[in-house]
Parts: sequence; structure tokens; C-alpha cells
Amino acid sequence: MNFFSFIIILVIAYILLRSKSEKHKICNLITLTIIIELSSFKGYFIAIGSSEVSYDLFIDSFMAIYILYYMLNNTIYISKKLLFLTLLLIIDIFCGFVYQNIIPFEKPVMFNSFNWDYYVVAYQGKEIAHFQITRFISLTVRIIGVAFAAMLIKNEQVLNRNDVANIIHSVNKVFFINIVFVTIEFFLKNIFNDNSLNLLCDTLLGVGVATYTELSMRGDTYALYGWTREPSYLAGLLFFTLVFTYIERKILFKRKYNLVDKIKIGLAMLYLIMSGSLSSIQYIFVILLVYVIWIFCTHHLFSKMSIIASFVLLFVVGSFISVYSYSEYLGVRMHELVDFLPMVVSGAWPVGTGYSTLARLVSIVETFQNYIERPIWGLGVGIETCHDGLVTYLSYVGALGFLIWLKILCAEKRYYSLVPVLLLVLPTIFGGTVSTYMSIYPLIILEAYRKETVYE
Repeated sequence: MNFFSFIIILVIAYILLRSKSEKHKICNLITLTIIIELSSFKGYFIAIGSSEVSYDLFIDSFMAIYILYYMLNNTIYISKKLLFLTLLLIIDIFCGFVYQNIIPFEKPVMFNSFNWDYYVVAYQGKEIAHFQITRFISLTVRIIGVAFAAMLIKNEQVLNRNDVANIIHSVNKVFFINIVFVTIEFFLKNIFNDNSLNLLCDTLLGVGVATYTELSMRGDTYALYGWTREPSYLAGLLFFTLVFTYIERKILFKRKYNLVDKIKIGLAMLYLIMSGSLSSIQYIFVILLVYVIWIFCTHHLFSKMSIIASFVLLFVVGSFISVYSYSEYLGVRMHELVDFLPMVVSGAWPVGTGYSTLARLVSIVETFQNYIERPIWGLGVGIETCHDGLVTYLSYVGALGFLIWLKILCAEKRYYSLVPVLLLVLPTIFGGTVSTYMSIYPLIILEAYRKETVYE
């Protein structure tokens, strides 16, 4: 265990022992869970042999158990629809497990997404498809835990819209601290050539697999990691900083951005671009695309706002293409993406080429090709993982499991559901992680889109 592991245990103990009420306890635990899920902390909660239990795996497993305990020991309304969907999800996972054991998948698979980089350089091959029991159990607990959490979060006896607003407000405070942290990191690295802040994180959080520990250049500046494993994880955290800031101001309280919000948004966008991650391009396009969709959904097709939004989108896309065409780092990676994609699709990609872009493409295409052979229930939970959250989840639970997740996400309430669902699903395509589909924060985001108002 690392120092931060003990901090988390102490915080959980404090919440359980000192909260004013059961509702206050639930709200604080959900807030802590979302912060850990989205922060993508480097390191691990505990290492058992060669296996690492990440911080988000620990907190999500703890919450699944605690929520089940809470529902069994308190008289609350349990939605029949959500209960049915939960049972359906369990049956779906069970069917995938039984199918794999009766008729094993014959093609070799890759259990860990980090190993795809070794695979494309012919350093490591794939393995025979089989269930690793501890991995299967831990991932299943997280997947089903989301359904249990939905029963609680979507129950107004437990959480009302004001509680959701307080949770999002608390999360945004931590996200602001992250912005300050990354700002300090930027100046230390690029002015003083100093990596002490990341070394401090390594000491407190631990150093897990596929974690950046040394200074590395991304174009003309040093790559930024924040307190995450690597730049792509930081890009994800910055993306959700923008999403949560928007939700708090525009969806919940319907106010204008204050000065602090504007500074936070500006710095988040700047660091998102400077992170040097391919994911950053994807996140920015998602933000723009969702914004344009929102404009078209709330205005007439040929209204002034719709036309302006379309031109803004075209201008920004054109600017990105122009800028990144001349970028020393991201420009090269974008050209790699264009060059490698047809090779990977045709199966004629260059073996032994150590490009991260190639590893991403190969992992996504080959995992999807395997999934297509078992589209209903997938290959089974934990069988194959790639650099695409959606494809990985489809591989775990199949199309049926994904549809159940969507139904759980949008069950019971009237939502403006298109925008939040796009904000959650689109970033996991060609990037992101499968943890989106095994986390609590999507439920809170959807709850913010209820059609009721918040009272202060």
C-alpha cells in the first residue's frame, strides 16, 4: 500500500463515523468516489504479487458493497424497472461466462491494454482466451455495482437534485485544485527544468505499470501528467473539468460563468491542447460537436444560432488541421493515424514498428473483429481489453450489456438525455477507458439533466 492508500482509508472512516446523517454520508461517499474515478491517480491502492488494485477499482468495489449494505438495512423504494435491468445485466454476464466455458473462443486475445505496445513490436504475443477469476470477479462487481448505485442515486428518497448539485460543486473544487497543480507543474518543468512535483506524486501515490516518471518532450514543451499516469489520462481529467463546470453553471444553476470559472475553463483548454495526447484532439472535437448538436436541438435548423455554431465548428476544425499539420509532435501522430489506419484494417500493418498510434489502432481493430464473432454477450468480462473504452465494454458484455447500461443510465427520470449520453460515450470511442461504463459519475451527470430546477 502507498501513503495515499492510507489517506483514502482515513477519509472513508471519517465519512462513515462523523457524517451528520445517512444522506450526508451517502453524498460524501459518492463525491469521494467520483473524484477518484475521474482523477485517474497514478500508482495503485495495493499491489498483490504482480497484480495492482487501482484506486478507482478499490473505491468502486467498496461503494458497490456499501450500497448493497445500505439498501438491505434501510427501508427505501427500489425501482422495479431498475431491479429488472440489474437482473438482466447479471444474466447477460452469466451467459457470456457460460458460453466461453462451454464453447471457448478459439482466437488468441490480449488481456491487458498496456501489452498492445509490446505486441506490435513482436515482443509479446497474445494468449489463449480464458477467465482470470480474480479479474473477472473484480470487474463484474464494478459493472453490477453501477446498477446498484443507480437504484440509490435515482431514488429521490435518498438523493434529490439539490444533493446532486452539492456533489458536483464539491467535485469542481477538487478539479480547480488540479488546474492549480498542473499550472505549477508547467512552470516547474518548462522554466526550471524541474520534475520534483511528479516525483513527489510518485512517492505519495506509487508508480504502477505504464506510468510516466521522467521528463519527456511533447513538441516544444514538456509533457504534463498532473497526478495521473500519463498525458492521455490528464486530458480525460481536463475534459471532465470542462464538463462538470458547464453542468454546474449552465444546467443546474443556469448562471453566467464567473471569473474563476472562466480562468479554469481557459487553463483547462490550454493544458488539454498542451498535453500532447491524441485524446486531447478527440476531447476538443467532442466538446464542439456536442455544443453544435445542443444548438441544433434547441434552435431551428436554419436559425442564426445554428448557422453561427456551424461556422464556429468549421473554423475550429480548420484551425486544428492547420495548426497540427505543422506541429512537430501531434502533427506526426495525426499523419501516422492516417497512414496506419488502412494497413490495420486490411491486416497488413508493419510488425516491429514501435509506434503508440499503431498499437492503439491494432488493439481497437483486432478486439472489435473478435467481438463481432460474439456480438450478443461478447467474449466475456475481462477476456480482452484494448485502447477503446466502448469496444472493450462490448467485448466484455456484448451489445445486450451495452444497451442495458444505456437503459440503466436513463431509467426512471425524464432527461435531456442526448447531450449527456454523447458526452459520456463519444470520448470512449478511439480512446478513453472502459471505466466509464463501470463508474458512478455517469449516473450523477445524467441526474444533473433532470428537468427539475435547483433551489439554493
